[in-house]
Amino acid sequence: KQIMPSRVIDLGFGVPSFYIKDCLISRSFHLTLCDESPLAFSFSTELLNIWSPGRWSEAIDFLLADMMDVPLCIGNYDLYLFQDSIEHTKNPTECLTKFVAMSDWESKFLLSLPLGPKIPMHTISWNSREEAFEWLKKCGLQPRISKLVHTNSEIDLFASSIDGGFTEYIVLCDKI
Repeated sequence: KQIMPSRVIDLGFGVPSFYIKDCLISRSFHLTLCDESPLAFSFSTELLNIWSPGRWSEAIDFLLADMMDVPLCIGNYDLYLFQDSIEHTKNPTECLTKFVAMSDWESKFLLSLPLGPKIPMHTISWNSREEAFEWLKKCGLQPRISKLVHTNSEIDLFASSIDGGFTEYIVLCDKI
């Protein structure tokens, strides 16, 4: 909301988050949901039909692609959103660096990075906010606004299966 984007891509979204309801209500930006799994789109279609029957496709597009295939995912986006997704790619540093290099100069990047131990489903881990901050700079991003959020396994469906004590580093970045 602080940067007021008009075009957003959510990379590796998995399942729709509640911010998508705001998109459907306000119609203040156009959203592309990108994932490599067709199942993500099947579930999303059902949920979007509940949230906005027959009208959601005016504000939301689907892109079936692996985010590691960066050229397929680059477009005229104001905001690239990686919400608990970049750590699942084969090479997160290479992937994010390519996105930064190929995106427009004015593009912003909003990431949610788990701070904590490396788990089997992640290919990278960050032990501290400072470590994640340095990694983002290495990828060509300058963190502008950040917040630490503690995961609650009692309400977070995905965190409930992992007893890792994660903290999420939510960070909005500009290109360097």
